[in-house]
Amino acid sequence: MLPRLLAALLLLTGIARAERRVITETEIEVLGPIRFEGATPRLDRGKATTKMLDGLARTFIGNPSITKVEVRAYGADAKYQRGLLGAQRARAIVLALVQRGVNGKRLVPHGFGAPQPGESAHPAFLILARDTDDHGLLQKR
Repeated sequence: MLPRLLAALLLLTGIARAERRVITETEIEVLGPIRFEGATPRLDRGKATTKMLDGLARTFIGNPSITKVEVRAYGADAKYQRGLLGAQRARAIVLALVQRGVNGKRLVPHGFGAPQPGESAHPAFLILARDTDDHGLLQKR
């Protein structure tokens, strides 16, 4: 909850740039937009989405200890087949990150129809696995 409050504060004060991310124990919190072209799985080619995807790719490449992330996307703005649209959007984000140099084996696309009450309909990045030693400490490479 605290990272979300921090993210909102940064955005409201104008401190956060469009490509900012916050890494917590459980997720990579995106502080900028990843938009799609209407109710389609095509990523918006605007500056904000491009910067956000570039920043996310740098985050993955710069944090090799994060070995598996679930890429969640929603199709809530579609009239029909919302789950299918969510899955296609998640795959589109994964493909965009792979094209930017992220190893696709680290990314698991997962689409949803509509978010649960209180959840955002924006794409989310949940950390599923990290490299750790037998004591739960992150390994240095």
